[in-house]
Amino acid sequence: MATYDEWKDKYGLLNPERGTPTENAILVTLEYQLLAGEIPAYTVIKVMDYFQTPVRGLYTQTHYGKKADHGEEGLEPNSHDNITAMMVAFKLLGAEAESKVKNVWSYIVANKGTYDFRHPNEVRWDRLLHPRDLIFYGYLAGNILCTLLLPLLIPMMLHSCLKPREVTSGKLLWWVRCHCLPKPFFWLFHKLVDYKDAFRIYFHQEGHPITELLKEETK
Repeated sequence: MATYDEWKDKYGLLNPERGTPTENAILVTLEYQLLAGEIPAYTVIKVMDYFQTPVRGLYTQTHYGKKADHGEEGLEPNSHDNITAMMVAFKLLGAEAESKVKNVWSYIVANKGTYDFRHPNEVRWDRLLHPRDLIFYGYLAGNILCTLLLPLLIPMMLHSCLKPREVTSGKLLWWVRCHCLPKPFFWLFHKLVDYKDAFRIYFHQEGHPITELLKEETK
């Protein structure tokens, strides 16, 4: 079985480009696991335990972006893609990680909808999460209001899924979210998007683990 080491970073997470760690390694790793039918989230959970800050529910960004190879000043804020992947991974792992979902949500609520590991327990309005993410994270944590607001996610999903074929990043993130949303969301998503085609477009580098996995499925 291929190890794909050239696509992994020092934490064992997969990245979109060979030998280039990126901020969304958590998301890419989870996407591969979901496509492969592996036990969701194990690798993600193990890594996120390493990135847990002393503040409950607050995690650092796994990679600090292209500007942050050196020193504290370069640290970039948490990617909403990574937060979403982290929350989905926690949720899919079930009871073992349920408290992690609730802890992240509690932190977000306590900080008025913001999330930024660079400024623990500070409300930074430039880091206010999108309403889509607030509703989704709250739903995962069992918040009643967010559960009632869940239908508002449908037009937001349509906005991403109806974009041109070559615009794929938003579609793939909805594919990940749909693993934790009620079944009608996944039904609608599959009516609108060929997710395998979207993956092939996004992960276009020859030999990428996700591309190779999709090739195996077509044999």
